[in-house]
Amino acid sequence: LFYPLIGKSVFIMFLASVLIDIDHLILLIKEKDFSLKKILYLSKNIEEIYIKDREKAYQNIIYIFHTIEFNILLLVLSLNYQILLFISLGFLFHILIDIIHHSITKMPVLRWLFFVEFIRVNKKRYL
Repeated sequence: LFYPLIGKSVFIMFLASVLIDIDHLILLIKEKDFSLKKILYLSKNIEEIYIKDREKAYQNIIYIFHTIEFNILLLVLSLNYQILLFISLGFLFHILIDIIHHSITKMPVLRWLFFVEFIRVNKKRYL
């Protein structure tokens, strides 16, 4: 789809749109379990976990690469480093898909989309 427009840089966008989820490892740190079994369980069952405990599901976790603030910084830096533009486009494509998915499944969007919202919700814990 993007290849005719940007050529081989589409591979950087694709890779970035997948690797953005590396920030989900924070959840594993919180769970103190780095097993492949735990990773697969969480990735398959996050919606059920959220539905079961709606208040706590995303409260204490920030996915830093998914935040608007991080992506604005990435876009600003891309003014000097062209490769960051393609990484940023891959991240933003991924985030758009996440927003659509979360809207359909009634999962929260604001809790993880804005770093300032995360701090507001968790200010007693971190400030």
